[in-house]
Amino acid sequence: MSLSPDLKHRILAAARNEPSPARPQARRRTLAMALVAVTVALGVFLAAGGIRRADRPLGLVLLTSAGTAAIAGLAMWIALWRGPSMLGRRRSLLLAVSLTAPLMLLAWRSGVSSLFEGMTRGWPMRLGFRCLGLTLAVSLVPLLVALFARRRSNPLHPASEGATVGVAVGLVAALAVDLWCPVAHPQHVLLGHVAPLALLALTGAALGAHWLSIRARRARDRR
Repeated sequence: MSLSPDLKHRILAAARNEPSPARPQARRRTLAMALVAVTVALGVFLAAGGIRRADRPLGLVLLTSAGTAAIAGLAMWIALWRGPSMLGRRRSLLLAVSLTAPLMLLAWRSGVSSLFEGMTRGWPMRLGFRCLGLTLAVSLVPLLVALFARRRSNPLHPASEGATVGVAVGLVAALAVDLWCPVAHPQHVLLGHVAPLALLALTGAALGAHWLSIRARRARDRR
């Protein structure tokens, strides 16, 4: 990928203006923030009741959780690892993950549950709002930490990267909610498990455009 002279100048200027902590210091700071995020997310999950198998067969719980973990792991790898380029992932790949990963979750959770008798029945009193709220509550602090730790790091597609980070963090939260929620009716999964991923993608895009952008730093420096 060839860069324009102006973009090269912005990247080099941002690198000069941004103090670089020593690697051990940076690793300790990132690890500390990650531990705080995990602790808060785990505390929210346990306060909501933790793992609830209900009437689900153990095999169903294991299958749906394993599939959700695989989708979340793939999204996290793409969102948080830059890949071979110092400029980060291509926008097309980031957008593909942001759009397809939630649909994969919907297809997996509902599809696998349909293989077990009665596991996709409707629950009139559980439309999905509690799952939506729990997913957002578990995701909030990890999303803020993940974006803050990567601040001023993307010169090309900060909003797209932020959206993908939001979806990836939401999918990790979806794994916890999968262990908590026994309902697999497609409409419930769509509202309670997939819709919050869209909200987190929008939040990640908005924060990413501001926090991850090198251009935002340059604009502030001009003031």
